[in-house]
Amino acid sequence: MLLLQMFYDGVLVTETECSERCVDFLKETMFNYNNGEITLAALGNDNLPPSEAGSNGIYEAFEQRLIDFLTTPATASGYESGAIDQTDASQPAAIEAFINSPEFQKNIRMRDIEKNKIGSGSYGTVYRLHDDFVVKIPVNERGIKVDVNSQEHRNCHPERVSKYLNMANGDKNFSRSAIMNINGKDVTVLVSKYIQGQEFDV
Repeated sequence: MLLLQMFYDGVLVTETECSERCVDFLKETMFNYNNGEITLAALGNDNLPPSEAGSNGIYEAFEQRLIDFLTTPATASGYESGAIDQTDASQPAAIEAFINSPEFQKNIRMRDIEKNKIGSGSYGTVYRLHDDFVVKIPVNERGIKVDVNSQEHRNCHPERVSKYLNMANGDKNFSRSAIMNINGKDVTVLVSKYIQGQEFDV
């Protein structure tokens, strides 16, 4: 593993461990060898700033190249696979099975699941409705419904949150945005794997 660091104006912004295979891909497709500037090179040595790449189809070609890289297992070079999660596609993921189960699909009454509440905050309340999964419902700690489609709260939309949770955990099946019938109304909720935490006295 290699340590990949990203700087902005000489200041370290973030760093992460990265396989040599992934670093080679980034060097080949996203960075100008001469000055380290972020570029997009999808069709050879056509390094372009992202702003230009997005206007002439280069970005779409780069995006396809990235998808191909992430979904193609590594060759016998000793590198690990670049895919986030190589699972048997013929078997539905456990999170999908939960979302499609009668227990999830039925009409949920809030008063019936109050005992399963494990936390709440500004953007929603979390309930443990399964041994392995929790559901975040967009009703905050004051009991006010959060409009995840509004300009103010769009960053907490379950689809957006799920995308980044899956990326952060390196697991495409860590979370899902789903529709749950709550008190007779369809509500967009966030479903994610349950992680046993640890409580500290502070």
